[in-house]
Amino acid sequence: PPTPPTPPRQTLSAGAMEGSLCRRRRIGVGVDGSKGCAAALKWVLSNLYRRGDIVVLINCQPLQFIPGAGYGTGTTFVALEEKSKVRGNRLLQKYMSICEDKRVRTAQILARGDPGRELVEVAEAHHCSVIVVGAHGSSLDKREKQQGLWHSIGNWIWG
Repeated sequence: PPTPPTPPRQTLSAGAMEGSLCRRRRIGVGVDGSKGCAAALKWVLSNLYRRGDIVVLINCQPLQFIPGAGYGTGTTFVALEEKSKVRGNRLLQKYMSICEDKRVRTAQILARGDPGRELVEVAEAHHCSVIVVGAHGSSLDKREKQQGLWHSIGNWIWG
């Protein structure tokens, strides 16, 4: 039987592959105002970011909890929540301006709740291909003993 004709072979230039044909990556970066998070963002912009990517800046403010709070603390709770929201938005603005100086597109997300859980859920909801967080300057041994953010994120990814 005759063989069907082969379709013409297409070649794409590097510019075409960087453009609309390739999916833009979304890179999640946890930002909290620490030196470790600043170093993480700097690392992302220097080593991971490619033109066309979107850096998703995620700040997670813990929920305000007032032990033993009872009647009459509603206004205090609202004031604490508002202060937390303002603090989170300031941090996002700070890191957004760093990205804008380098002409990097960003999305900013202010989340509320457990930082580990929220970072993972926000990154998943915004289709981030990776989450980058800073180390807060702690050694690995210290982080393991404290079971802080690293442990919390690990529970949601591998748990």
